Amino acid sequence: MDKGDEAFREGHWQQAQRNYKRALGLNPGSAHIEDRIDLVGNVSQQVEAARANIDAAIQRQNWNKAMSLARDLDRYIEEIKSMVR
Repeated sequence: MDKGDEAFREGHWQQAQRNYKRALGLNPGSAHIEDRIDLVGNVSQQVEAARANIDAAIQRQNWNKAMSLARDLDRYIEEIKSMVR
C-alpha cells in the first residue's frame, strides 16, 4: 500500500495501480485499497482525456487554449497528488 501511495504522489498512475492491486492481493476485500484502485483509475482516465484535449488544441494551433488546458491539468494533478498521504 505504501508503495502505491508513493507512486500516486509522484504521479505514476500505472505503477500506483499495480502496487495497489498487489496490496489488495495481500489484503483481499480491503475497501480502502479498492477505493485507491478506483481513484487512480479515474485520475488516469481524466489525465488522458485532458492531454487529448491539449493535443487537439495544439493541432488547431490554438496555443492559448492549449496552454490554459495544460495549466489546469498541472493544478489538477498537484491537487490530486496531495490527496494521498
